[in-house]
Amino acid sequence: MFMPGFTQPNAFFDLWTRAAKEHVERIEQLSDQLGKAQGQGVERAQQAVDESAKLMKESLSYGLTLASEWRKLNLELVKKTSESLRTGG
Repeated sequence: MFMPGFTQPNAFFDLWTRAAKEHVERIEQLSDQLGKAQGQGVERAQQAVDESAKLMKESLSYGLTLASEWRKLNLELVKKTSESLRTGG
């Protein structure tokens, strides 16, 4: 007798082959699921990078606008102060 419960070696090998095939199929399914999850993770990371870049561009643009307005106000204040000094108050 080959193994207890198996009267023929072919029955054991058939069982082992079937179990190995099922295991490989489960591993393939797991690999597919992990691949999908990885792809989704990369997609989300790319979206986050794009949003961060958009926010940074908008922040730079807003900072430029504020600096421009600040220069205009400063120039206006200098002109008014200069006029005030010329006119005597």
